[in-house]
Amino acid sequence: MGTHFPIRPASFADAAAMAAIERHCFSDPWPLEGFREVLGMPGTVALVMTAADQPMAYFLAREILGTAEVLNLAVVPEFRGRGLGAELLDAGLSAVRARGGSEVFLEVRASNAVAQALYAGRGFRTEGR
Repeated sequence: MGTHFPIRPASFADAAAMAAIERHCFSDPWPLEGFREVLGMPGTVALVMTAADQPMAYFLAREILGTAEVLNLAVVPEFRGRGLGAELLDAGLSAVRARGGSEVFLEVRASNAVAQALYAGRGFRTEGR
């Protein structure tokens, strides 16, 4: 909080950096090809937050006919705890709404209390476990 990092639309050229962030953040990461595939799909909303012009966080969602799913949100560990995930989520949800998304779903691991708190703070509620 108090530190601003630019957020921009992700491009196909960001796929490798996004996959690297994914490997750094998750025990079961998406492969590089998964990022390339999603970035090429219609309805994809993809943003990266950068530090020194390098992606250090990303948001991925898909919107189809007014319904969206947040596919992933990741912030590298050394930048966590500064409200950047919330800032990126807000930007991503705004982009989803701009595409016409009025209903947004996501999945969160039961063990990820930090993510659950972030999403609950943005109005998401548990529909199933």
